[in-house]
Amino acid sequence: MTDLEKLEQELSEKEKIFDEKYISCKDDYLSEEAEKMRHDIWSLRSKITDLKENGNDTNVGSIEDIARIAKLITTKFNNDYSIDNRDKEAIEHILSDYKRVLKENEYMHNELDKQQTTINKYAKENEEYSKQLDLDYVDKNYISKKKIEDIIEELKGKLEDISRRREKSKTKEEKTVLWCLEIRTDERIKTLQELL
Repeated sequence: MTDLEKLEQELSEKEKIFDEKYISCKDDYLSEEAEKMRHDIWSLRSKITDLKENGNDTNVGSIEDIARIAKLITTKFNNDYSIDNRDKEAIEHILSDYKRVLKENEYMHNELDKQQTTINKYAKENEEYSKQLDLDYVDKNYISKKKIEDIIEELKGKLEDISRRREKSKTKEEKTVLWCLEIRTDERIKTLQELL
């Protein structure tokens, strides 16, 4: 397996892990660990790009090339304007490196834009889910004050109805049952008023 294939395999593994952990929101996308992983992925992509564009030549924009160009510029080609092959190669090497860096910068800018868009999307979704969870929790675990007040008013109406029925009842058993129901309803009203 070549160095390039090894790097591509390592990149693929890291991207898969990153997607599983952070893109699916299992872990914090903004954590230090996530930042390190993004940096590792970016470094691997840069190494792969270097290998693809320059073969195995890792001497990108060497000091010697820059010194040769500086010498050419300062001497103005000795007023000769002729350049030998080594000088041409040095200039071409620097220009190709410059073009490669421009491409990498554009790629990284696009990647950052995509990541920021993704972060904003997930942040918005997270905020919406949080709001919905809060509302669901309140709905399931709390009773509104208005609802309690409505129930109290309903029970007061029933209490008045029970009192009227008790006064009109003819048997002692019916009066006793209605009296117990009246006491129970009154206790429920008092309990609900305590909640308020």
